[in-house]
Amino acid sequence: MKNYKFLKYTLILAFVSSLFLIGCDDSDKGMVVYGGENLLTFSKGTSTNVFVVEGTNETLANVFYGPLKATAGTHSVKLVPNTAESTAVLGVDYVLVNDTDQLVDGETEGSFVVRFLESGATLEGKTVVFNLESSTLPVASFNTSYTVNVKLTCPVDETKFVGAYLIQELTPYVDGPTLNDGQVVQVNLIDGSTSGRTFMTQNYPNYCAPLRAFNFDLVCGSVIARPNQPSTCQCTSAGLFFGPATVNSTFNPNDDSYFELTFTNDVTGNCSPATQTTYSFTKQ
Repeated sequence: MKNYKFLKYTLILAFVSSLFLIGCDDSDKGMVVYGGENLLTFSKGTSTNVFVVEGTNETLANVFYGPLKATAGTHSVKLVPNTAESTAVLGVDYVLVNDTDQLVDGETEGSFVVRFLESGATLEGKTVVFNLESSTLPVASFNTSYTVNVKLTCPVDETKFVGAYLIQELTPYVDGPTLNDGQVVQVNLIDGSTSGRTFMTQNYPNYCAPLRAFNFDLVCGSVIARPNQPSTCQCTSAGLFFGPATVNSTFNPNDDSYFELTFTNDVTGNCSPATQTTYSFTKQ
């Protein structure tokens, strides 16, 4: 009987604990943890990507915020650029259409509008970090900043630069080929990106067998390897990474029969000094 009572109380405790854990998931934005206080926070995560299409002059983007629950009265909320952490410059790269907004009695979400200018957008991208201020609503201790990554982009036909390509290393080997040399790979679209392309390849095939995705973008005539791509091979626990080239290869958007991809090989010098490596892609 004692064992039965102990089991009964244990099950009850586990059930109550599970309810608390369920209440603390991301969807309630910390209401259980903070006792339902009207804490102010960004309501759509902590970051987003914005692409300014070449020739459009500008792109408008919304930055959403809100309290954890409906709040009485009218509250003024201000969007504040964190210039110390941003690489984009207010008035040069972007403009705040409205930097102050109001939450009226019962509203749980509002938004600011930011205009990103083509004249300030670059292929490599710039970042803007925002914070929130209010004289009547305390700012939460989570989602306290919101980062917008803005890049210049150009439309790329989604049916081009995909399919089977023979890849060949054009630059001298770094202790053997860096990727699969002289083999056919399948180039595919990266989900959610018209400019993004990806293919599976070995990294340093003389030493490492597993395949890993290599990602790059076709942006306004440039072929740009994506940053911080880990290799399956490494010399220390710090890891070996691939990244954008010092000088990117170019491509013709109207001809996908051949293009080249240049990237920085071993960005951090994990195994040897960083090197510029170029591969050719010939459509099969």
